[in-house]
Amino acid sequence: MKYGTSLIALLAAGCAATGLDTADLPPADVAVASAYAETEAVASMDDAADDPAIWINRADPAASRVLGTDKQAGLYVYDLQGAILDFLPAGQLNNVDIRQGVALDGYEGDLAAASNRSDNTVTFFAIDPATGETAELGRLPTGKTEPYGFCLGYDGETVHAFVTYKDGAVQRWRVSGFADGAVSATAGEGWKLETQLEGCAADEENGQFYIGEEMRGFWRAPLSGGEAVLVDEISGESGLTGDVEGIDIYEGDAGTGWIVVSSQGSSTFNVYDRAAPNAYLGRFALTLGEDMVTGTDGLDVAGGEISASLPEGLLVVQDDVNSHPGQPQNYKLVDWREVMTALEK
Repeated sequence: MKYGTSLIALLAAGCAATGLDTADLPPADVAVASAYAETEAVASMDDAADDPAIWINRADPAASRVLGTDKQAGLYVYDLQGAILDFLPAGQLNNVDIRQGVALDGYEGDLAAASNRSDNTVTFFAIDPATGETAELGRLPTGKTEPYGFCLGYDGETVHAFVTYKDGAVQRWRVSGFADGAVSATAGEGWKLETQLEGCAADEENGQFYIGEEMRGFWRAPLSGGEAVLVDEISGESGLTGDVEGIDIYEGDAGTGWIVVSSQGSSTFNVYDRAAPNAYLGRFALTLGEDMVTGTDGLDVAGGEISASLPEGLLVVQDDVNSHPGQPQNYKLVDWREVMTALEK
């Protein structure tokens, strides 16, 4: 559906009370999807919640979990209704990502990792495949100040840790194992764009890597290394607006699916075909009742059946202004069918 003038008026009327600027509201002609739940708010005030990652419980998908960073304090673990199950005070974690079924020297299981600005590391976490219990595993020094965006890749032999920076650099680390809190890794070829980066995503199946350059656009590069190509530029026909922030891949069968990109400046989400050249397919906005999801930073999406109530997948997004009632920032959870309905797919 589209926003009606009555909804826009209702949201605008509440802006003064909630601290939301009317300029942050999406355009009135953008399709709308509804979140089914939200997480409990992070404890830190102001700009704190940043990026989520979805962990699937293979034995009991309804017991899957959502990890979410508090970039002032650490890592939250939520259930699929948004209740806090755990908190790990690991430092100023910015972006987090997960790979499951990892087998490396000295480690087998599921793996999460996050960029950590407290000590300029990538901080790794073990996730118990049976229970979802999460514990810190080790830290990899990046050798560079303020690791910012982050994503993981896994090719069946090596974990690839990608770190993005405000100077336009993308580091690639090849992680080969863990032992006694130490991380074995070597630096590999990355990329260098011109201006500030954050979101990224690795598509191992299709051999592609995606990068968000905040005030330029959305890029694709060969995962093995090579020149990056601009897929979509801000201020173009798709409505992509700076800052370009969270990026993730909805994985369908045989390499099919969608790429979701948060367009922070317009409080909307752009959707592209997963297959190169990544045709633009549409955009949507999100709401949970009267709480308009605005200024989204990080996001994550998981395709396929997760539970009886999420038969086609889950989208989780950060909400910059958690406004009804006014609380610290949090994450909204969206049934993927809502997105497909909004996009008329």
